Formats: sequence, structure tokens, C-alpha cells
Amino acid sequence: MIRFVKASPFYDTYLEEFYSNHPDMITAPYDVQLKAIMEKGIAWADFWKINLEKTGKYQVWEIITNAKILQQQWAKERGIKFSEKNWMYEILEAQLHEIQPEIFFPHDYFHLNTEWVGEMKRKNPSIQLVIGYDGLGLGDPNRFKGFDLMISCAQFICDFYKTHGYQTLFIPLGFETTLMNRILLREPLYEVSFSGSVIVRNNFHNERLRMLSAVSDKINLSLWAASFPQHWQPWKKDQLRRLKNGKYREFFDVWKLGKINQGTKSGIEMYQLLADSKFTLNHHIDVSGPVAGNSRLTEATGAGTCLVTDWKPNLHEFFKIDEEIISFKTPEEAIDKIKYLLNHEAERKAIAQAGHKRTMEEHTFEKRILDVVNAINQLN
Repeated sequence: MIRFVKASPFYDTYLEEFYSNHPDMITAPYDVQLKAIMEKGIAWADFWKINLEKTGKYQVWEIITNAKILQQQWAKERGIKFSEKNWMYEILEAQLHEIQPEIFFPHDYFHLNTEWVGEMKRKNPSIQLVIGYDGLGLGDPNRFKGFDLMISCAQFICDFYKTHGYQTLFIPLGFETTLMNRILLREPLYEVSFSGSVIVRNNFHNERLRMLSAVSDKINLSLWAASFPQHWQPWKKDQLRRLKNGKYREFFDVWKLGKINQGTKSGIEMYQLLADSKFTLNHHIDVSGPVAGNSRLTEATGAGTCLVTDWKPNLHEFFKIDEEIISFKTPEEAIDKIKYLLNHEAERKAIAQAGHKRTMEEHTFEKRILDVVNAINQLN
């Protein structure tokens, strides 16, 4: 068996909410805590473990680097001492020492820098391969210096690292099929939904903000926007700064959407929301440029909703446009197509079902992981 360690962060807000809602978990054994957290289906959860171990060749450890209560419980169960200041690094180092992995995937690239990873390789000669991941286009090859393989969900990011001498692997994001065992399939509760981040600053979600605002003017939009206000508060610094800088449209878009924002949906709750929606909206992050490939493409179609997404030149490589998903080049086009399909339910259902079928056949997490396995085999 090849021992594989993946070390990833979870959102701090999610971890705080988890322990707040499940206070009994604070003193629960490490394995019990870890299983309960992973069952929520947040981000990649334990999808790497599920699908790598399915090959019969890997034994996988999923470590949540910033889960303080969880990680410190692991250390306490083994009598391992740690400091309050550096507990994250000290406990993870102890885990690597205990597991002795052949492959290390330090997915937490904000905390686990190249110097620390290099030190772990020196201290743990068992580590033969280090994998890096960049899904944001960080533009800093030195951040992954000494890594053996760089993975990204965007081809242009792979091309960037390739020009800097890295071995790369392009793997589009995929849907974890086991999630279907936990999603209720029922009549839709929402006409049009959006669930995701709306971060209003350069190169993030400015176009997404404008699209959501325009759609909300004409269609009943159910909004769950993370990193975004839930109530309009004109005295907030961000809003005052927009007025000062003359960004009046942005000011009113934030005001309008802030009034209908219902907070954050994540993990299984998000997938259930998608399944409960006739349509779900998507708009890629601004920095993606002309390239499609964000997680909502497969999350939405996997959950069975009719996806309405911004058009990109490569979108047809994933789905048949207007047959398996709906695309738009302007908010007005999105509105027109949604209104039409709201009045033609059979057509909407056919598109949603075709998109779901395509994802379950071609865009599964299992298929993506097999691509990773093949890339690892070629490196060895």
C-alpha cells in the first residue's frame, strides 16, 4: 500500500460553527470528530481518501491542518506535547513521523510553505513525492519550489508552472457521486438560486455581483452568498468607501443583494439547496478570464439542477450548451432563457437531467483521481 497524506485547511467559520452546533464533539475521540466533520461534505471533505483507496493501492490520511480542537485531540491521545503558538506545525510534523507517507500533498499552501515542506522531507525520508495544488492562479512558482507535481483545475495555471519547469497535471473539478446517497430528491423549493462567494474586489466577483443584481430585478432569486453582507448597513466602511469613490452602481448592487442574502450554505446543505432549485446561477471569478472550470459546474449538474452559467470559449468541452446546461453572455440573456424555461417545464427538466447524466458519466471525482494516479505512476 502506498501511504498518502493530504493536509488541507477548512474554513475557520465552518469549524467554529461545527463545534458550536456539536459541543459534545469537543471532547470526543479524534476519529469520531474527524468522521463527523467529513460527513458534512465540506469542500473536498474526504473525497481523495474515498477514491484513492477505491483503487486498492493507497492508504490515505486526510488531515485538517487548522482544526485546532481536532488536531490537539490527536496529540493528546498519543501523549504528544505541543506549544500554543506552533501547535499546527508541531502536531502535523508528529503525524507525518507516525504515518511515514510515501506521498505528501500539503494542500494548505498558505500555512505550509516550501521551506517547511522541505524540512519535512529531510526529517521523513519516506516521502518520495510532494504534490502541490493551485486553483487560484497565485502566480508564484517559488511558493512550490521543490514540489514534484503541480495540479490545477485550470489549464492556463498548469501552463504557467510548466514554463517554470514543473511537472503539471490539469484535472477539471468533479462531482463526488457518493453525495447522491445523502441528497433528497423532491420537488424543487426554489425557482432560481445562487450559493457561493461574492467577494467584491479586484479580480474576484465583480461581474458575478452585477449579474446577480440584474437577475434579482426580474426574477425571484434565492440568495446564499458567502463573504457578503446579509443586511444593508450603509454606515459600513466598505459601503462608505464605495460612495466616496463614486462606485454608485456597486453600492446599490451590494445594498440590493444584501437585503435578500440568507447567509451561507456549505457541504451537504449546499448540495441539497442545489437539488431543491429549478435553476442555479453560476458566474466564474473575474480572474478566470476566458476559461470555464469552477466547482459549481459539476456541483450543480451533479445535484440535478438546471445550471445557468456564464459563457466561456471552452465551456462546450464540459457540456453541450443549451442541451445539458444553459449559458449566457449577458445578464439579460440569462433572464430571458430562465423566463422561457420557467414556462416550459419539460424542456427545463430535460436539460437538468441531461446535465446530470453527463456529470455522472464523465465528470466524477473518481475519474479525476484516476488521472492523478496515472500521473503519479508516470513520475515513479
